[in-house]
Amino acid sequence: MGFVTSMQYAIRENGSRWERETAERVLRIREKYGYNSQEYEDIKDSFYCYGCYLKWKEVHGNDPNKGEIPLLTHVDNTKVGGTYFDFDI
Repeated sequence: MGFVTSMQYAIRENGSRWERETAERVLRIREKYGYNSQEYEDIKDSFYCYGCYLKWKEVHGNDPNKGEIPLLTHVDNTKVGGTYFDFDI
């Protein structure tokens, strides 16, 4: 099985619960407010690996802490293929 590097979904902690986020929704925020806007800056370091989150819940039966699943970066590559989340390396 190959290694996935670009993902359409991320998970984001919002208060006391985790919510699924889409790359398309984040792109719309960036397009509406600006790529370096405060609206984007407020959320840009809060995207985590959705698949990793699901696997953690399956194995451990509870939500992970932020440091227990990988952080993702939002990528706007719409000119050549789309928008997605990628591992923050």
